[in-house]
Amino acid sequence: MKEFLINSENLLDKEALVQLRTDNFKDLLPCRWIRFNEKIKLTYFEEEYTALTELLPSMTPEQICSVGSSLLKLVVRIENCPELTAENLTLDLESMYTDREHQLHCIYVPVVLPDESMMHPVYSKRIYAILEDFCSAVPEGADIWRRIEYEKINNPGVWTNIFTILDDPYAETSNLIYLKGINTPGEIVFQVGQEKFVIGSDRSQVDGFIDDEDRVSAVHAELSWDEEGFYVMDMDSVSGTYVNDQRIDPMTKVKIGFGSILRFADYTFNVE
Repeated sequence: MKEFLINSENLLDKEALVQLRTDNFKDLLPCRWIRFNEKIKLTYFEEEYTALTELLPSMTPEQICSVGSSLLKLVVRIENCPELTAENLTLDLESMYTDREHQLHCIYVPVVLPDESMMHPVYSKRIYAILEDFCSAVPEGADIWRRIEYEKINNPGVWTNIFTILDDPYAETSNLIYLKGINTPGEIVFQVGQEKFVIGSDRSQVDGFIDDEDRVSAVHAELSWDEEGFYVMDMDSVSGTYVNDQRIDPMTKVKIGFGSILRFADYTFNVE
């Protein structure tokens, strides 16, 4: 049994409680409340469910993706319900359960939040963190997480793109590499899959934009691939392109692969 105390009945969101009893939100644990020492006690009985943390180690990638998809579907329903607030969804593994059919069940705390607590970016980051936890439970999850992380950075909060990944966790990725920034201005992940992918500081001319025109040339480097692998070529930049700490000659293709470290001027990327 899980319990939460709130200071006043005025903080209890009774409209939300009504929604929690509808079929549309039957994947939220039932919530009961009583007056308790001038406060309100919220009680959730999870005994008939199994904690998700117990099942994750034995789940397949497909099952984990299914659970992740169920979580996102719940989030979308809450976002589209005026009586509920996504920030009230308890987003931690210890508060997630499955039933006998392995359907996901979560906890929603029906309290009235002050305006300053309505922080959509914070709860969105927590959803991505939960998805990363899911993917970390299986070795195959690393590839799935790389695709999700790319969407997290480049299209934050666009859940439809994440659904596509979770619905097809084994999509062909042999012709894809990801460049993950280590010390970049902001969080950057480039997904490189086309025949030519240009990196530089002129947004109008490049596919991978680095916001530093003082050190990164407008068209700094080009990545490409063929049947034999991936390559990087310095486009006669001022500050140079480096592969594993070695500056490469301009206008010369150098082969790269998973684990290579690329540097454009001062900015370093891992190839994953």
